Amino acid sequence: MSVKDMTDQQLNRELAELMGYIVTEGEHDLWPEWYELKKNGVVQSGDLYKDWAWDNAPDYCSDTAASLEVQAKAIEVDAASYVQNLQEIKWGHMFTETLLVRIAELINASPRERAEAAYMTLSSRV
Repeated sequence: MSVKDMTDQQLNRELAELMGYIVTEGEHDLWPEWYELKKNGVVQSGDLYKDWAWDNAPDYCSDTAASLEVQAKAIEVDAASYVQNLQEIKWGHMFTETLLVRIAELINASPRERAEAAYMTLSSRV
């Protein structure tokens, strides 16, 4: 499936996994089935259903701060690839010589555009 065909929910979950989030069965005094969203072994939240637990992961597609977090990770992994992917997402192709005006447009990418480019970059390294 192409990143463009993913729903925000699908892309957010894929990115959360690439950023180190997992959902595991947990323990809860009142609920026999309980799922916990964890990052680096630390419980971030819990819920009755596995899919609901994933819904508590960062919203990389809409939340500016979360999209900047995943962008920073993608740049750390492969800055050149991330910029190329962001150009592909924004314009459908890459410019060989990126002008300052084009760079300004990239800086103003939407959270969804940053999330898509980050997914393309991070998933290619797995």
